[in-house]
Amino acid sequence: MAGRELTTLEIRDALSPYLEALREEHGNFIVDVVEKFPNPPVKDKTVLPVSGPNPTIDSKKLKAMSRVNEMDQTGKLRPHIHYLIELGMDLEQIMGITRRCPAFAYLSLEGNIKPIFEFLLDLGIPKSDILTIISKSPQLCGLSLSENLIPTMTFLEDLGVGKKPWAKVTHRSPSLLTFSKQKMKTTIEFLYEMGLSAESIGKILTRCPSIVSHSLENKLRPTTKYFQSLGVDVSALLHRCPQTFGLSLEGNLKPVTEFFLERGYSIEEIGTMISRYGALFY
Repeated sequence: MAGRELTTLEIRDALSPYLEALREEHGNFIVDVVEKFPNPPVKDKTVLPVSGPNPTIDSKKLKAMSRVNEMDQTGKLRPHIHYLIELGMDLEQIMGITRRCPAFAYLSLEGNIKPIFEFLLDLGIPKSDILTIISKSPQLCGLSLSENLIPTMTFLEDLGVGKKPWAKVTHRSPSLLTFSKQKMKTTIEFLYEMGLSAESIGKILTRCPSIVSHSLENKLRPTTKYFQSLGVDVSALLHRCPQTFGLSLEGNLKPVTEFFLERGYSIEEIGTMISRYGALFY
């Protein structure tokens, strides 16, 4: 096989025993990798000592959570809490959100929650999905429509993320709209640097908005450098399978490469497989 490009059938034949061997070696771990993609678990991860709780932070959380349960003189919950419950959330869910994002307890109904909810409805997102979005990314409710969300969406639309798929993009990765324009520009400049066109970048952001969340220096560049060392066409891989750049270098990418090296495949052949089938990593 050395000295020539692998055919599609040869690549497929290679993948089958690979998956079987991974299943035998790692058991349910490989299932966890798939289910938790794009953040696969890492085996034998060293557990670092955890420092004691911060009294100030704990105090703020407790105060915020108690605020969720507080009632006014008429025996009613705070307006935005009552509104969310009427829409289908239960108090336990709201407490969970507040535990992760204490500022959520201090939002107002008319100034924060309701405008965001109605804005997402206008994008064509079903009510049940909006509740999921709020639960996943409660910080979204603290953003200004005029100063944050709409300018961010306009910025992304200029790259080809049109209005039609906003419902899908927002549901898949609501945190995309919480990033600053500078953070997005950093990722977009990197994608341009990799040789991608504005149209391709728009498609990548639509299909894999979570790519914006990855650190340029700690994730995207090291992963790119690794793929380049294997002879992979990084631009083509980003276009075809951008999710691959969110995988762990040490916990996923390198072990897969080692797997094929141990079975006699050359670096060139592995690079060809990755270029064609980036999904083989998950």
